[in-house]
Amino acid sequence: MLLCSTESNIHKTLLPTLDLPYGRWRASTYDNSTDVYTFRNIRYAAPPTGKLRWAAPVSPESVKGVQDGSYGPACIQLPSVTFAGGLFTVTSTSEDCLFLDVYVPGNAIRGQTKGLAVVVWIYGGGFVTGSKDQLYNGSPAYNGNIIVERADGDAIFVAMNYRVGPLGWLAGTAMENEGLPNTGLHDQRAALQWIQDYIHLVGGDPSNVSVWGDSAGGGSIYAHLVAGGGSLDPLFHRAIIMSPGSVPIVSKSGTEDEYFETFADAVGCSGQGLECLRQANTSAVQQATIETSGLYWVPVPDGRYIKETPILEIAAGNYWKHLDSLIVSYTSNDGLSLIPEPPPANYIDSLATLIFPPNSSDLISKIIDAYNTTYSEASPLEIDGDFFGDLNTLCKVQSLVEAFPNQTYLAQYSVGNGTHGSDVIALFDIEGAGEANNPFFEWYESYFVSHALTGNPNILRNESGTINWPLVPDPNAVHFADTLNVTDNGFELIQNTKINTTMCSRWLNALASATSSIA
Repeated sequence: MLLCSTESNIHKTLLPTLDLPYGRWRASTYDNSTDVYTFRNIRYAAPPTGKLRWAAPVSPESVKGVQDGSYGPACIQLPSVTFAGGLFTVTSTSEDCLFLDVYVPGNAIRGQTKGLAVVVWIYGGGFVTGSKDQLYNGSPAYNGNIIVERADGDAIFVAMNYRVGPLGWLAGTAMENEGLPNTGLHDQRAALQWIQDYIHLVGGDPSNVSVWGDSAGGGSIYAHLVAGGGSLDPLFHRAIIMSPGSVPIVSKSGTEDEYFETFADAVGCSGQGLECLRQANTSAVQQATIETSGLYWVPVPDGRYIKETPILEIAAGNYWKHLDSLIVSYTSNDGLSLIPEPPPANYIDSLATLIFPPNSSDLISKIIDAYNTTYSEASPLEIDGDFFGDLNTLCKVQSLVEAFPNQTYLAQYSVGNGTHGSDVIALFDIEGAGEANNPFFEWYESYFVSHALTGNPNILRNESGTINWPLVPDPNAVHFADTLNVTDNGFELIQNTKINTTMCSRWLNALASATSSIA
């Protein structure tokens, strides 16, 4: 199980191979300009089909011959989504989708260095779309070469696929009794376990893993922190959590069972349970995925991996406390840029009804009244945006700052319109955004890479274009000081005013009250 090559000078035509217990993968490409080898579409789990639909990922079967990485479709999902001002698309989809890519610097391939930091990317996409190979306006969205190059060859970059939509997030009583809710999280954990088992073969250090994720990716990282009530090692040591998204559906609210039956009906399995769904043909599952795309497919409490609504677990202290450093960020227009435009009538009423159990009308009225009173001078659209932004993202950001005192760096991304997800464009210098090779992007990336390598975004940052970024000094303040504001004109430190800590406390109390009422 060693990394090897069939010729001594691996800069030439023959590419190195990675020997795993279940097969051999040859690097797909070598980028001479960055000195990075990419091993594409390494299978990290068996195809999640048949009996393995809505089941935990299992180890791959052995495969003969040398795999060239040419096969590796995205998981079944919506074909495209407009996000961060552009069109995200995938080229091919299949249930057989549990693959990962590994970007390795040439110095590690040549045996000149080892024990490299590992950066793991978990993509966003609202939990209903996304892929490690996703395109943004036709260009690759997540190019790991960028990150390895910024790290001067001192990091390895890994990106994985995971199940999305109902195949990843179907939940409810039937799933808890006969299947496995939150299979998307289990996929991610299987990929993280693969890194623990095998990343040393390419010179990586499994004890120095940094996980990055935006939107659904950030929300996934948030969920992993409360796995097993916070007792389960999440298999990473640092994290960058960008706009952590997911609507916090209260456990046993009835929404999960309603979604299960809606999806089963769309497949043609109404009232026939999980066995029928597992036997349904892929095309029926794919069509039902599209038909139910308007539902909130998100991680939900299942009593096992996620014991309770994650933000409540964080508040109760039931989270993994052994991270050595954390960057948390959001965009300046995180809420408003995500809601439908124009929003449907009584938008926040219907959203609150989805989150809370049926006996929560008083709680719903109180929290809606609080928004209307607090933002009495705002337009209805702005109130809707604040409501969704707090619920989906900002209150999670606040909870992380409080949960990891003296360990958290906080950032607000205000470039352009501050659209949700726009910071990913800067992080990966995406060519499809029309701003490739912007020096600002390299400065921004340098904070993240420095954090991955050292736990501190300042040590290796590009000093010519950046400023010193302190830890949040007082996690209990009403407005967090020393927030790094990323603007069109560069970087500045501000006192945070986007996160309404009072409103987040109202949300926390309301969610706790709703949970206790159905316990």
